[in-house]
Amino acid sequence: RSQDDDNAARYALLAANQAFNRGANRDAIHWYTIFLDRIPSDSEFARKFSIYINLGTLYSITGSVEKADSYLKLALEVASGSRESAAANLRLGRNNRNRSLYPQTLENFSSAVKMCMEDDSEDPVVLRILLETLIETSFVHRLQGNYDEAFECLDRVEEVMKKGSSGVFEDILAQYYTRRADVISELDSQDSALELYERALSIYRRIDDLHGQGTVLNNMHSIYAHQGDYATSLCTMEESIRINMKLDDKLGLAIGYYNIAEYYQEINMLDQAREYYDKYMELNDTIENELGFGYGRLGFGQLHWLEGELEKSRFYFEGALEIFEKLQFDQLKTSCNLMIARIHVQTGEYGKAREILDSFDEDIKNPNADLSILYMKALVQLHHPDSNRESFERAEELLRTVINSSTDRSEVETAKYYSALSMALQHLGRDEDMLTALREGSMNLAQKLQHIQSFAIRNSIMTRREIVEFIDLCNSSDLPFPPDGFVFNADR
Repeated sequence: RSQDDDNAARYALLAANQAFNRGANRDAIHWYTIFLDRIPSDSEFARKFSIYINLGTLYSITGSVEKADSYLKLALEVASGSRESAAANLRLGRNNRNRSLYPQTLENFSSAVKMCMEDDSEDPVVLRILLETLIETSFVHRLQGNYDEAFECLDRVEEVMKKGSSGVFEDILAQYYTRRADVISELDSQDSALELYERALSIYRRIDDLHGQGTVLNNMHSIYAHQGDYATSLCTMEESIRINMKLDDKLGLAIGYYNIAEYYQEINMLDQAREYYDKYMELNDTIENELGFGYGRLGFGQLHWLEGELEKSRFYFEGALEIFEKLQFDQLKTSCNLMIARIHVQTGEYGKAREILDSFDEDIKNPNADLSILYMKALVQLHHPDSNRESFERAEELLRTVINSSTDRSEVETAKYYSALSMALQHLGRDEDMLTALREGSMNLAQKLQHIQSFAIRNSIMTRREIVEFIDLCNSSDLPFPPDGFVFNADR
């Protein structure tokens, strides 16, 4: 080898490491590749492990998961000792997660944890790998709806951090806050989750961790929307997209597109929703993330349902269900089945709807899914042609349970729950109770709408079919909407 080759290799490695550290992922890939081209294939270069694991990580982030897999397996082959082997398994697990290979993901993470636990050197790097792996494992458990297992992993993280003698890694603490907030946001108080997200975001901004910022912003947006702060919700998603574009993080960018599509769908701006679903699917085609394909079909199913195209909607929901069943994601399977049952109700196929609803496990751990099941069962009781007084009484019971148990209802949920309850009471001939339910629902809906600061967004949400039907029901009962005392002002 010439001196020029040595100098070129040395320069390429220096440039690669600098690019890697500042998050310039494509530049880092370029320079690492040049470095590997400059050294002989049989080189015993001592730092090959770090090159392979960094390249694998970079390819995983930028969406080239097959290349990532190759380099990470090379890293595992040349790993020296439990520390490097654990690190390689952690990265392989993350990449397998991006490939929707969840059994392999958990196997990699389990191996990494085992190696870390067997290492008694109290090496802070080993401790860091252990904590990261437990946090990543909790994320997979949450995706699969295994909330107890997710909390168990996070509790172990908290326990290890408290015992740690080398101090707390700030970025690890932020990861912990983020993943705990993810679980809490699905099961518990939105306010508690938001507090944890804000703690994580503050840390990530202080240490200038762009990837962490993008993750938190992608995950916390829905809480703002649920609080009626749609403007802040959109701002967080747009900031996340800017960050992920800068990092060339394909998966993070795809998630951002999907979140914005859902946002526009929720506020009934369906053309914009379709635009972002298209962007999401186009990007996911390059990532080849199977879970992502399932989410895409779920999104298009919801979009077609809102547009009243029931058969197209059913087609997409059934396609999504097939993927979620394959991946064993019970929560997402439940979401698809609920929408398919809803379509059956709308098309008069009550037996099929009831069959789906009766198939659900009574031990569903997600309270939102549980309430949705009760609501759908109430709809079947209300609309089935063989319904009788006992059916309507059962529907009332179910709907009151849903209303009393759902403190963080969206505008649409408020409208549809009270519409159904009013219908049940009307069928029972209890007109005064029906008016009371409509007044209560009207007050709750008006309060939710009044909190929306944007006039345009509020007006758009009010065109949602469920809200229009509820307001029509109020008007037909000589109840004004908004009720007395409520004024929907222009933008504040």
